[in-house]
Amino acid sequence: MNAARKKRKMLGGGLRQAGVLAAPGLHALKTGIHRLAEDHENAKTLAKAIDDFTELEVINDVDTNIILADTKKSGKSAVAWIERLKEAGILAVTFSPVTIRFTTHVDVSKDDINSVIESLKKL
Repeated sequence: MNAARKKRKMLGGGLRQAGVLAAPGLHALKTGIHRLAEDHENAKTLAKAIDDFTELEVINDVDTNIILADTKKSGKSAVAWIERLKEAGILAVTFSPVTIRFTTHVDVSKDDINSVIESLKKL
């Protein structure tokens, strides 16, 4: 019984308000599933632009909406790149001291991606 309780808690069974956490996921599945292919295509387009127009190196297979870019080749940290990108109107987050994570989602359109690509060309 103790082992089962421990496993249940590891899987989130100890949450009292699990429905609050599940609701956004259910909403996304019901209303946003049709957008996934577009998000993934936007990510591939953005990844190619990152490789083509910056000193960053995309280090993951872009099969979803997540792009990981390594900063080592540029000699700058991920934090330095995040600031530089932010000044250009591009939002991303650090994933490690030398890795940046870009994510496409329902609030990022094809036009937004094209705008980001134009900004990357100017960096």
